[in-house]
Amino acid sequence: MGNLMCFICLLLLGFSSVLSAQSTDHEQFLLSVPDWSERKMQAIQKFAGQDYDETIRLLKYFPEEDTAWATANFFYVSANVAGSHNQEAVHAAWKGLEITPSPYRRSLFDLLGSVYAEEGKYDSAIVVFQNGLKEFPHYYRYHFGLGLAYKGLKEYNNAIQCFQYAVRLNPYH
Repeated sequence: MGNLMCFICLLLLGFSSVLSAQSTDHEQFLLSVPDWSERKMQAIQKFAGQDYDETIRLLKYFPEEDTAWATANFFYVSANVAGSHNQEAVHAAWKGLEITPSPYRRSLFDLLGSVYAEEGKYDSAIVVFQNGLKEFPHYYRYHFGLGLAYKGLKEYNNAIQCFQYAVRLNPYH
């Protein structure tokens, strides 16, 4: 019986060492961060100081179940856009729009449509801005973004209509 217990203990020790050897950098990162609220505040300060790479590093693995995830996601998307990491910005913006109804939805549609337009993906930009208009029909920036996208497609009449409507909604834009 004693030998059997010894064997089981050795087996369990070996199994746990295999598991710990397989832990990822992501898991180690998560374990090293005890206070996500503090990390979010640090990231916002870094963003305000235009340190976008540090903002991205601080927010990359922010847990989705955290109540501040929507805020962290918004700053993560914004930092990726500002740092010209458009692919990651697009991915994170869609995730933000799909996972949570957040107070940042209006801005996420705007950032996402703007990235698509900047990349010359005008049809995608139009779809995003039109989806944004379904939720926020009087947000002038969507109309302006649509105007830019239509201009990119050389649909000048549509572009002019969008620009004119954007100016009517916000003459100071």
